[in-house]
Amino acid sequence: MSLLMTLIEVAAPTVTFPRLRDRLRLRLTVADKPRVLAEAVRAADIGGISPILPREGLRSSAPTDRRRQRPAGRLKAPSPANFATRTGLGDTGNVGEAGLLPQVLILLASFNGAAHLWEQLQSLATQQGVVWSLLWRDDGSDDETIAILDEFATAHPGRVARLSGGGRLGAGASFMRLLAEAPDAEFYAFMDQDDVWLPGKLARAIAAMTDNDLVCTRLQLVAPDLREIALSPLPSRPPNFATLLAHNVAAGCTMVLTARARSWALAAPMPEGGLHDWWCALAVTGCGGCLSFDPEPSLLYRQHSGNLVGGGVGRLDRMRRMLGRGSAGFYAPLVRLMAALPALPLTQDARGVLAALQGLRAGSPFRRLAAVRQAGLAHHARLGDALLRTWVLLRRMP
Repeated sequence: MSLLMTLIEVAAPTVTFPRLRDRLRLRLTVADKPRVLAEAVRAADIGGISPILPREGLRSSAPTDRRRQRPAGRLKAPSPANFATRTGLGDTGNVGEAGLLPQVLILLASFNGAAHLWEQLQSLATQQGVVWSLLWRDDGSDDETIAILDEFATAHPGRVARLSGGGRLGAGASFMRLLAEAPDAEFYAFMDQDDVWLPGKLARAIAAMTDNDLVCTRLQLVAPDLREIALSPLPSRPPNFATLLAHNVAAGCTMVLTARARSWALAAPMPEGGLHDWWCALAVTGCGGCLSFDPEPSLLYRQHSGNLVGGGVGRLDRMRRMLGRGSAGFYAPLVRLMAALPALPLTQDARGVLAALQGLRAGSPFRRLAAVRQAGLAHHARLGDALLRTWVLLRRMP
């Protein structure tokens, strides 16, 4: 009961913007943090309470020109009735000032996710400051995943729709099909089936959309029972088209995109076997859009044996992963991306990067290093950048 009363005191029905941490009043010992973190998430299902999850030491930066609250005029969204007509998802529900709140279409690609799916859906239901709807597609689950999603749809009539058909596609292609088949919306967000979103995830991202086309964030890595493990590393340099070609830091589960970002991502087919988040990040930065990386985590990113792409814990683990991939693991996706990206409406600068990277096929290692410098190709971690240059020295691109 004491925890419940504390959550009631700190939860706020208003939009949670960059200084979210300033609203926290919980004081936790190190021993208490994992237990209270898990209990706070699960308490969200009690009486509609939307707890703000605490974490010691989170850095919150004051709003800047690139991260300011959107003017009231731009917060204006179509009425729920008009939105229902356009999307076919039905009434988005009575959420008070719904006509003044941004509307976000959530895209979920599921596959055998019953173990953690319900907690993820509950964290969507308790999002603050937005009007959400959910479009989901299942890739052939044989557990209770579909039943859980049907139950969630029943609890939120008119806000949940299923995209059927297409056979077994894999995660990346399934998300891209959802993005392609989705109705028009103001904003889009990808959702994995096994995470837990913090209550201000969507509102905070949309607050940064005044001059951005895609917002992504850091990850709070947690164990299956939501015990904290670590924060994902911060990029050592700002992500851009050239650096994202070397290393993707834009996790799809944290992404919120504008309609313009969606149109760029769908302007050409993603390479077969590609990752939807990597493709979207490259499409936005390559076509002249703005990508913003928020250093505050927006979700609890579960680490378990079924992760498609897990987050490395510690430098040694990340180094082991990079060494395990070797030069072939670096070059193979780069070759596929360089073949597919020219079909997008890229800027001249982006096309110049791709042209410079053809120098990675040169026989001389010094010419290959010169191509790296000319293109601006760089990893977002210093260790990763050193390994990248090692692979370039040792082997030319196929």
